[in-house]
Amino acid sequence: MAVHTTQVGIVGAGPAGLLLGHLLHLNGIDSVVLENRPRDYVIDRVRAGVLEQGTVDLLMAMGVGAGVESRGLRHDGLYISFQGRRHRIDMAELTGGRAITVYGQNEVVRDLIDARVATARPLYFEAEDVSVAGLDTTPVIRYRHAGADHELRCDFIAGCDGFHGICRPSIPNGDLTIYERSYPFGWLGILAEVEPSSEELVYTYHERGFALFSMRSPTVTRLYFQVPPDESIDKWTDDAIWDLRTPALERRSLPHALREVGARAVADRPVSFDVCVKGAPQSCSPAVEQQLLLICQEALTNAVRHGSPRRIDVELEYGPKQVSVRVSDDGRGFDPARAEQATGHYGVVSMRERAAQVRGRLTIASKPGNGTRVEAVVPVV
Repeated sequence: MAVHTTQVGIVGAGPAGLLLGHLLHLNGIDSVVLENRPRDYVIDRVRAGVLEQGTVDLLMAMGVGAGVESRGLRHDGLYISFQGRRHRIDMAELTGGRAITVYGQNEVVRDLIDARVATARPLYFEAEDVSVAGLDTTPVIRYRHAGADHELRCDFIAGCDGFHGICRPSIPNGDLTIYERSYPFGWLGILAEVEPSSEELVYTYHERGFALFSMRSPTVTRLYFQVPPDESIDKWTDDAIWDLRTPALERRSLPHALREVGARAVADRPVSFDVCVKGAPQSCSPAVEQQLLLICQEALTNAVRHGSPRRIDVELEYGPKQVSVRVSDDGRGFDPARAEQATGHYGVVSMRERAAQVRGRLTIASKPGNGTRVEAVVPVV
């Protein structure tokens, strides 16, 4: 067995272990970092993605903030939504310029691994059979790496391997006091390769529980909603998620729901908005109403975010065999053919898919400088 010595043995190459290792390095303190997972797994696993100001400041001060500075999404505020309305909290104004930054944990880990490798201090992935001993005498970490057994004698051991790691249960009885509160709910997380529909995070309180709209990048959206703590992920197929009832329709007619999502889309912006209903309103299936509402919501979001319009009009028309919704704006317009081929594609593909789900069709009339008109026509019989 090979015997090594170091000042601090760190178990776990997640953000905590790698950050600690770099802080120690900057202060001239030697360390060895051990991780039982492969390097690619550690980088690719999806975890949290929102950094508070203090964390960003620390990364910058440590010299490992180039990534978060160039690729992070700074948010000066966030939205709190309840009773069908959003309320923006301007954090920067209320805290003297402090903000949050969207930057995936995997990106933080990637940056910290690169920084660790650059220091040439030891970092071992795929360390097997890791165990700790002598915590009340001479701390020792034993592990197997590259087919050989090793013993690492330390002045200190830092257990940065999380709740389910090997360090936590190794703490001697009587030296650890646990304070715990178990909440009767869990979160279901969804990672979607689609452009975020809001520029800032939205925390929502609803009678069915909590929901969070978040993001990972300009092209990746992250969503959470509340589920029972023992809920099986097998219950939540793609179809089950798409079939969730749109909140705006729960106690409102489609015309009222369109007015609600429109008012929310143009909130705090100098945009005139109106909904016009033609024909005698008739009963449509919940699926038809839901898809029409979501298509309208997507079109409104695109108009506000990309078109800089002064006016948006929504026309809901009921016919004897079909119902249609048209969203028209006087904004800058775009080339629909190019948009469908581009990353993000202004939600054009998703709107077409929604229309197709209810046997409808979607048409888009737009060109640069001449506004946009989106129309969905769906049969009702």
